[in-house]
Amino acid sequence: MDAATPSRSPVSSGVITALLSAAGLVVALQTTLVVPLLPDLPELLDVTAGDVGWLITITLLTGAVATPIVSRMADMYGKRRMLVLSLSMMVAGALIAAIGGDYLFVLIGRGLQGFSSSLIR
Repeated sequence: MDAATPSRSPVSSGVITALLSAAGLVVALQTTLVVPLLPDLPELLDVTAGDVGWLITITLLTGAVATPIVSRMADMYGKRRMLVLSLSMMVAGALIAAIGGDYLFVLIGRGLQGFSSSLIR
């Protein structure tokens, strides 16, 4: 190895396992976090109860579509890159849902959060 090539110290498998477990736990909690709020959301967002059901549906639908796509892209471009992309989509979705305050923004945010469920499937 020459002086121009930076050396990387190997990361222990325990650290990797802990980080992946934490990411999976955060994604699983984020996916089911809205379920206890379902009875209160029609009043909070000023929509019907049927519309509130879409907050769960879009998350699951986005996850079902994203899982094979992200898995294939992880094989092509690298697992770490797709892990970071999925977690970034989850954070962006959480920010959009929290800052938007309107039903449409919450729906879009939940859709982006569903993208990250490809990490646990």
